[in-house]
Amino acid sequence: MRRRSLWIAAATVALIATSTLAGPLGCGHHRRGHHGPFGEGGEVDKDHLRHGARWVLRSADPSDEQVDRIVEIAAAALTDLWGLHGEREARHEAVTAAFSGERVDRQALETQREEMLARADEASRRLADALADIGDVLTTEQRAELLEKHARHRGRHRWH
Repeated sequence: MRRRSLWIAAATVALIATSTLAGPLGCGHHRRGHHGPFGEGGEVDKDHLRHGARWVLRSADPSDEQVDRIVEIAAAALTDLWGLHGEREARHEAVTAAFSGERVDRQALETQREEMLARADEASRRLADALADIGDVLTTEQRAELLEKHARHRGRHRWH
């Protein structure tokens, strides 16, 4: 049961992260404006995060204080993850350079692969920390409600 709860909690945070991070992290042209959580000054738009958190957590009926704490956690994680994303262009240029020479620079490609794996591991750890922090904010009953909702949703959308 503990393992199942951990996975469902991870899925819940992934849903929160997806609703708040997917646009700005996946699509650089959506970094600012109404499509993402960054405002004009490059700061996290906490109103945007608050709206997403309330929508994702609506079945758990969180208090305003809980939502505020979750928004702070998500904003910090988003800022950290955006810093990792910012290195994407440099990695792309390095891979392009390694591939475009007279001979493919296998060592440079391997170096970039290792660096990408390290960044993915760092991002994964940061998301796991945010998941744990959000889990600490919610009550056991609220987490159970989210887990139940996720299980129902997953049951309807599973591949057969």
